[in-house]
Amino acid sequence: YGSNSSQADLARKLALELAQPFGVIFSRERSSRLPSASGDPRYLCILQAVESLFVMSADAYAGAAGCLETATRIDPGFSLGYAYLSVIYNRMYLYGLDREPTVGPLLEKAMRAANRAVQTNTASARAFFALFLSLYNQGNFAGAEAAMTKARELNEYDLVVQAEYAGRLIARGQVDEGRAL
Repeated sequence: YGSNSSQADLARKLALELAQPFGVIFSRERSSRLPSASGDPRYLCILQAVESLFVMSADAYAGAAGCLETATRIDPGFSLGYAYLSVIYNRMYLYGLDREPTVGPLLEKAMRAANRAVQTNTASARAFFALFLSLYNQGNFAGAEAAMTKARELNEYDLVVQAEYAGRLIARGQVDEGRAL
């Protein structure tokens, strides 16, 4: 069956093509479930959030955030919902899309959602990824590094996490390390 290295490479390729938020499975789910709104409402919110990351519009982000806010209010243990909510808030912050500034600064909301994601599931790579984004965007690079280390330990095959981390390393001048990822 080959070396451990070639098996790890195959696992990464399969994870990227099939299971990542931009992979085959999520693409199929988004195209079949979102228009029909069939299935678990929490799952539909995750699909909507992933879709919003593709289209990158204020309306898409607001719709996904609203769906996730409702879902996490109904199910306070919905760790993945908090994680994606944090990611959406971070994106809205980065693109200056805060439509309701009276509700509270987006970075504070992102941090609260990320912390809640971690609290509700300490084994979730996505929760620690959300925490990484929130800490990084607040300028807490040491905390962000610790959260990213944990996210990568929990799921070394999450290529979205790896790519995001690589980009942040390059942006901070650590070009060789970022390229290596």
